[in-house]
Amino acid sequence: MTLAGIRPGRAEKIPAMDFYPANLPPDEGVQAVLPVLATMAVRKKEIQEALKIEKSALISFSLIYLPFQASGNDYVQEETGMGLPKNALQAGHKP
Repeated sequence: MTLAGIRPGRAEKIPAMDFYPANLPPDEGVQAVLPVLATMAVRKKEIQEALKIEKSALISFSLIYLPFQASGNDYVQEETGMGLPKNALQAGHKP
């Protein structure tokens, strides 16, 4: 989400609705950074070689609520245009 460059503001009150829990530990999120960057790259082989020598470390983190709207079979985040398939969230969700 950092790559999207959005600057979320602070809401006075979060609306009453169903929330999907944040269930990824911070250290696992950090482990995903370099593979995600490699996947997003246009010249994949070149970037994968460069990222092999890179290290990432968690300095700080915060949770930010980003609302997604249901749209067909996806949830779409309006500010970023990012979409998630609805069924992708079912595997890890335990009501």
